[in-house]
Amino acid sequence: MTRAGSFQHISSGGLSLLAHGAFVGFLLMSISWRSLPHLPVEAELWSALPDPPATLMPQLPPEPLPEPLPPAAPPV
Repeated sequence: MTRAGSFQHISSGGLSLLAHGAFVGFLLMSISWRSLPHLPVEAELWSALPDPPATLMPQLPPEPLPEPLPPAAPPV
């Protein structure tokens, strides 16, 4: 069985810190990369709703219901 070097735990800890630092850096860069400048907002304010159109579609009378069928003759 081979023994690990005495500096192996230091180099692995340093590599871990370097990797975590890179991940945090990428995270911060991606958050600031997506930020957009604040653009002005425009809205129309009305004192009242506009009047409805003057001409409306004429209402058609409802279609009459079909006549019910007479009862069937009993079988003989």
